[in-house]
Amino acid sequence: MPKAGNEIPHQTSPGSVPLKSAKALSFGSVVFIGIFLYGTWQIMSTYLDEWFSGSELTAEGYAVIAKDYPGLSEKTKLVIDFYLNKGYLAVRDTTPIYSAMLNDLPSVELSPGPDLGDPKESLNNVIYRRIMGIPTQSKGKDLMMQHRQQ
Repeated sequence: MPKAGNEIPHQTSPGSVPLKSAKALSFGSVVFIGIFLYGTWQIMSTYLDEWFSGSELTAEGYAVIAKDYPGLSEKTKLVIDFYLNKGYLAVRDTTPIYSAMLNDLPSVELSPGPDLGDPKESLNNVIYRRIMGIPTQSKGKDLMMQHRQQ
């Protein structure tokens, strides 16, 4: 015989609402949610990738190119200047620039980027700048712009 107080009441008291048991999602609902989430992820990743590749380089990205810029051939400088004509370098511009730099150099070290004295920037600050459209302040960018004007 169960002890008083340890019993689970099976009957509802007058005026109370009976509890409903939780129902599991049907297979169709699970498939629909899965397809919806996958489609959302595909669409968002496409737009985020396009946004990221079109955004401006960080100070470290400019430093990688600026470190070797003065010693590059005129042909390679023309490639860099072509992409720099818009006033900044986008992430998508780095592939043809690095390819051109490899014609003059044995290798291009991408990470860690050379230290030109720019302050370290957190990822949150980089994302904030990109969202707000604030241009990168970089000594590497300034050096390339100066060399370009000469």
